[in-house]
Amino acid sequence: MRKKLHTLLALSLLSAATLSVSCNKDKEDPSSNGGSGTGATTNIISPNAPKDNDILYYYDENAGTLYKRAGKSSWTVIGSLVGFKKGNTVYSGKRAPERSDKGEEKDYFINSTNDKVYQKINGNWQEIDIEGEIVIKDPNFKAALLTTGNNRGSVDTNGNGKISASEAKAVQALRVSSADISSLDGIEHFTNVTVLEAKGNKLKTVYLDKLVALKQLDLTGNQLEGTVDLSKLPNLQNGKVNIVGGGNNPQVEKIIVSDVHKATALNTSEHTNKYTATGEVDQYIEFDPVVKTAIIGMGNTGPDKNSDGGISISEALAYTGRIDIELAGVQSLKGLEKFENISALRIFPGKDKTNTLTNGKLSLTNFPNLETLDITNTTLEELEVKSSLKLTRISIVNGNLKNITITEATALKELSLERNNLTALPATFFDGLTELTAINLMGNNIVGELNLTSIKGLETNAGKVQIMRVCGTCNPKDRTNKRVTKIYVKDEAVNALNDAEGTSVYVSISGGRPQDNTVVNVPNENLRRLIFRKLKAIDGTTYLNRTYKDPFTQSDVDKITDLIGEDYSISNDVTDLTGLERFTKLKKLDLFPQGATTLDLTGMSELEEITLGGTMATITGEGTSLEKVTIKENYNVKKLDLRGFANLKRIIISENSQAPNHIECIAVPEDKVKIIKAGITFSAGGGNADSAAQKQALYRDKVQSTPCN
Repeated sequence: MRKKLHTLLALSLLSAATLSVSCNKDKEDPSSNGGSGTGATTNIISPNAPKDNDILYYYDENAGTLYKRAGKSSWTVIGSLVGFKKGNTVYSGKRAPERSDKGEEKDYFINSTNDKVYQKINGNWQEIDIEGEIVIKDPNFKAALLTTGNNRGSVDTNGNGKISASEAKAVQALRVSSADISSLDGIEHFTNVTVLEAKGNKLKTVYLDKLVALKQLDLTGNQLEGTVDLSKLPNLQNGKVNIVGGGNNPQVEKIIVSDVHKATALNTSEHTNKYTATGEVDQYIEFDPVVKTAIIGMGNTGPDKNSDGGISISEALAYTGRIDIELAGVQSLKGLEKFENISALRIFPGKDKTNTLTNGKLSLTNFPNLETLDITNTTLEELEVKSSLKLTRISIVNGNLKNITITEATALKELSLERNNLTALPATFFDGLTELTAINLMGNNIVGELNLTSIKGLETNAGKVQIMRVCGTCNPKDRTNKRVTKIYVKDEAVNALNDAEGTSVYVSISGGRPQDNTVVNVPNENLRRLIFRKLKAIDGTTYLNRTYKDPFTQSDVDKITDLIGEDYSISNDVTDLTGLERFTKLKKLDLFPQGATTLDLTGMSELEEITLGGTMATITGEGTSLEKVTIKENYNVKKLDLRGFANLKRIIISENSQAPNHIECIAVPEDKVKIIKAGITFSAGGGNADSAAQKQALYRDKVQSTPCN
């Protein structure tokens, strides 16, 4: 119900002319021919297609076009309502209108059984012809259509001085260059156009979504600015799109296209970095100079496909080869995290040389094709590897590694962390690494216990497990990790490992770690019901004979990794979030409570994404894996202090662009200010693109590294 209300709210803000709509599943109120006037539905008047499935028709008043729903997210052009004026209303019903039907003078009524259109004229509903002429608001655009529009001939094939919908659909090459045109409103009727030339005009914005057959496009010599959205045009041909090449339209910030490969190809053909398929500004990546030299030095086989001497985000995403940095003097690995589709990464400054890093952190998340990771003689201090399902080898040798996390790398077979500065590994570190056949932790100073019980077959690979033995490559040569007290393994591996390592620290722990039966207090009944539904969905057998009134233990809640979506987000019937702080395995969380305003995330060490809606005003805590924060239709957020979240990468704000500005401050870690500013994405639920862009810029200016006042 919460999401439905959000949708209706967004629709109500689309236009001053928008009225209430029927919730009838047939999209219209049932008609009784008694003339009561209650059998008509009010439709949407807006420049944008409504998302509510209950709406059958909508009228684009900018383009003068009437659309009818053809599917869940598709619309069919019915025609133009010539003479439509702001304030007119469009009704519909499953019949012709009656005299007693509601409606003011000049309002419209559509018979949905045959799509005939009526207008109230002198108090009576009269059928009107909507095929007669499409609306072209810019007189210069219309004049060009009538002279050169149809492949340098007239679009007006019957010579009556007007352009009908059928005439528009017949055009395949639309050429209207150097015609002093300021607006292409009405071009959506030309649905079969494959070539559009509109160069040398005064266009600042274009809307071409309906031209899905378009293959060639030339908009050079205009005044385009901001974002040009071509994402609905899948047939655009590489090398046949000209918008920003040669310094044209310099105020364009980005051009969104349908896929990454198309973005890369068009960036190459136009010698730019402004084409993107991600929706993010396709900026050049900032690299350490030595790293950049190595990557650019790969030449035609490397990622710099347009040979401009820089690497854009789309170029990095499109590159699927390996990266080898075999040069000394590297001080930062920043930027390598953008190459999400590479197959291998190797960093080696050379024998007897060391890369001394000023920023010793590296995070490789969502690298689905990465197979090997090798970093040697480099003072890396922190490493995060996540969602790399093809990764078989990690080798971080002779560095300064102090912290490492590896998750969702289930194919990993070799792990070498030899000669680093590790003093401990989390109790759950090896839980997902069940396929390991070789482990080398020599040359560290690990204290306490290790748990390898999740790893199978260690008894047959005992010779490749090197944790406690003498380190022959260390200086001095000595037995390392002397303060390890116990290493838990499966029963059958104990003797083989103790013999191979010449130690007695390997011990059995049958069944793994004991269950944690600490009770988690969740006082809110609706939250308890939600948690129980989630647990039953995860493990129906275990919870078959339990109810939501039974106590939840830590072992219970540790099974839950996400509370998101229509079925499992925290909705507006939850007023108390007590207990959520114990959900230590949560990775994704959507919050839309009613009453609760804050949540401490300190205990949620694995949390990566959170959505703040409802009455949520802020979050607190530190030390989590939090990467993305979404603020969704939430005007309670004013000051957001996120300085404790070192992994933060992105903030998304989704709200109506016409709503009052409410965010006063967003405080983030000092080293994240630039990337968070650039990455803040504003998703408008209503209003127009200009106001959305202004609001996005305003909110980006609110990002700072100092505390909010």
